[in-house]
Parts: sequence; C-alpha cells; structure tokens
Amino acid sequence: MLYHIDVEIDYAALGDARERILKEEWGRTQELIDRGVALAEWRKASGRGVIAVWDCVSHDEVNELLRGLPLSPYLVRIDVTPLVEHPLWPKGRLRPAA
Repeated sequence: MLYHIDVEIDYAALGDARERILKEEWGRTQELIDRGVALAEWRKASGRGVIAVWDCVSHDEVNELLRGLPLSPYLVRIDVTPLVEHPLWPKGRLRPAA
C-alpha cells in the first residue's frame, strides 16, 4: 500500500550532531530506496521537513520504519496518510496519457 508521509524536522535540535545524523539518514533513505519502500521524496520549500511516498505492506511497517530513522527523535510532526488509487488517475499518473 502507498503512504503519503509528511514530516516536520527540528533541525535546530540536531546541534553539533547535524552532519553525522543527516549522513546516517541519507544512508538509511538509500536503503529504503533500494528495497523499493521509498518511492519519492521532496523537501518542503519552507525548509522544515520532507514529504515522501512509501510503499509498505502495513501501517505497522510504516510506523516501525519511521521510528527506526536516525532523524526520528527530531521529527516534531508526522502525518501518515494511506493512499488508494483514484479512478481518473490510475497508477497515480501525474498527467493523462497523450
């Protein structure tokens, strides 16, 4: 099932560990990409977090993976929304086929 994940990150709380934690986070994200879990990710223009689309087998898996992220202690808001296909936009297309 696809999930829309919207998180806000307290970057200030990272302090001197910021570079190390972000490097760990990017490594973990790459693992999720390689496993086919993380399908897309965008930084928010506000600079305060990210929006991602993950493919997970259950709500429990989403929760487990989010809690296992190096940035997890610094996520001040986490919104997870399960997604279902829309009949006018099969397979989540961004544009109608030409």
